[in-house]
Amino acid sequence: MPNQIILKFQVRKLGEDVGRWSEEFVNEFLTRNNNNFSEIIWKNKDGESGSPYDFKIVKNGIEKYIDAKGTPSSSKDVIYLSPNEWIFMFEKGAEYSLYKVYDAGKSNARIEIVENPSDLLRQGKIFPNPITLQV
Repeated sequence: MPNQIILKFQVRKLGEDVGRWSEEFVNEFLTRNNNNFSEIIWKNKDGESGSPYDFKIVKNGIEKYIDAKGTPSSSKDVIYLSPNEWIFMFEKGAEYSLYKVYDAGKSNARIEIVENPSDLLRQGKIFPNPITLQV
């Protein structure tokens, strides 16, 4: 039993490390490729904020929200969204994007940008897997 507790802690810690590294990578990407953003706000710069998004960018007066998701894998296509992130994604629609970081922590890390995932869900181009319901 103690080994299971230690393993769960190590897996959670690895996930936190990958998440933090991925956010730093996205922050560097946004800053380096400014694209005339008038504002870039990193919500978790000083620690986990509990916000349903990681970045808010403003361009031409329009606010957009980014949730950074990372994996050390080069091909893992499943990401986890919290209930608050799921709700926020649908509330913001076209103003919300997922920035998927592959090969997190490696020199060949890359970002795949998924614009307006709620609309892609509605169109059947992406889908939730697995689906769990809390009733």
